[in-house]
Amino acid sequence: STADHVCASARPVAAVCGARNTGKSTFARFLVNKLLCKFGQVAFLDTDLGQCEFTTPGVVSLLLLRSPLLGPPHTHMQHPIWYVLLFVMDVRVLLMCLFLLGFIDSNAAI
Repeated sequence: STADHVCASARPVAAVCGARNTGKSTFARFLVNKLLCKFGQVAFLDTDLGQCEFTTPGVVSLLLLRSPLLGPPHTHMQHPIWYVLLFVMDVRVLLMCLFLLGFIDSNAAI
């Protein structure tokens, strides 16, 4: 499966994207839980402004997850390592995400 392929990597990186109502959030939770079983912690960059998994809507956030994601999003709200409040997705979000991916890569021991 796709999740098994991602988990097989020594330092997995995955982007979950797709059309509306196709199960992106469900797959992301499944993948995080699978990665937690192998690695113990997962850095998660949440860029879904309308349906954030861990924060309030309109926030792009970076979190370090150490426990499984069980239940709906409102049951696992967390304080992010980093966040920015945006209400419109634009090129700034892409630039911030690229910056954060570089930050994560250069700080592998987060």
